[in-house]
Amino acid sequence: MLIGFSVQNFMSFKDITDFSMLATKVKRHKDHIVMCNDKAFLKGGFIFGANASGKSNLIKAIAFAKNIALNGINFYDFYKKYFRGDESFKDKACFFQFDFYINKHFYSYGFAISYKTLSIETEFLYGLYDEDKEQCIFNRNKTADGSFTIYSSLEFADTNKDIFNFYKKFYENEEQKHKLFLNDIARFNLHASFNDVINFFEHLLIFDNNCIQHNIIPLNKKNNFEDLIACFNLGIDALAKKKVDLDEIYKLSLRKDYPNFLYDLNNKLKEDGAFCFIDCGNEIIEIKNKKGNFSASKLLFKQNDIVFAFHELSSGSKKIIRLALLMQVLMQDYVIIIDDFDRELHVKVGIEFIKLFYYLTRGRLSQFIVSSHNVQNLNLDLVREDEIYFVEKERDYSSKIFSLATFALKSKDEINKSYLLGRYGAIPNIISYVLDE
Repeated sequence: MLIGFSVQNFMSFKDITDFSMLATKVKRHKDHIVMCNDKAFLKGGFIFGANASGKSNLIKAIAFAKNIALNGINFYDFYKKYFRGDESFKDKACFFQFDFYINKHFYSYGFAISYKTLSIETEFLYGLYDEDKEQCIFNRNKTADGSFTIYSSLEFADTNKDIFNFYKKFYENEEQKHKLFLNDIARFNLHASFNDVINFFEHLLIFDNNCIQHNIIPLNKKNNFEDLIACFNLGIDALAKKKVDLDEIYKLSLRKDYPNFLYDLNNKLKEDGAFCFIDCGNEIIEIKNKKGNFSASKLLFKQNDIVFAFHELSSGSKKIIRLALLMQVLMQDYVIIIDDFDRELHVKVGIEFIKLFYYLTRGRLSQFIVSSHNVQNLNLDLVREDEIYFVEKERDYSSKIFSLATFALKSKDEINKSYLLGRYGAIPNIISYVLDE
């Protein structure tokens, strides 16, 4: 679970800005929280704000930091990602920190990267173990001469200790200033914490409003995908399937490396009967493991005996089908973040999907975090006040985040109306425009 995220000097975020999923003492919707080691955390997060306030930038920051943590800094563009409201910030570092819970432990992983040199300034991983004792798994800091110091309070077995010390010495060298320590050390099974961090990031999925899911994610054998589609009454009577070759899927999908694609299939769909859906943009493909052999089928959609391909459906129908796919994933303890979640959706569809999320994931460590412009979601009969966040642009063009829970609310308050009236801020400031007569 995502417990919190912090960002500094990235796009519209100037100073350190925190996004927290820690639950407050709100009593409503107790099924919207999950207890982790006697601490309460939120399952949902709903982010509102005016256009250009920074909602998308928050989600971009999470995606950017996740990708760097998994793949390193060499594959990503840092050009003009600094806070551009003050040009002096191009000479400062950006900072990202993830606080999360996985495998019954809390972790905090973060790093700072200089825009000027594209080099690591600091990187750290801490864990919270028995009796709330914090342990430094590693802390890497840049020194005045450009080299690094790396400290760890972990105790390793002899062989693992040798491997750790080898990479510790290697990454203390100035020449490794462009690489994250986590990227390399996690490849070795030296300590459960390293695997936990990678596992968390692999269970953190971030989407733009199109919700195209092209990762290979094994799903439970109980497949209720067709039932989920039926909930929204799209006129789809049944699903049909057309067999396709794996080569065709690779060409259709967003994957760039065919050998890695096959490796992922073999690694993630190991068991007989294991399956996944891959969204290739214009087609939805189901892949199944049948006694060690993979079969692939293109999904077709029947309406009154007329068969439609996925790309022939309306944009709204495609969005609902994609959300149904993501619901399958949410039922397996994933964190899903979507920018502009309810674009192309009827107001009622978005509301019902939120309700369905809480119902189908009750008791699970799943989270659904989205940005939205649909003020009908600002309803305390639907969500808790501590699940509602606002993003507002300041006078210096920086973004700030705050929760509805910081306001004194009355039981009779109509949140959506109060929001549109400007009581909580984070609304567009419309300037009157007078036409010349």
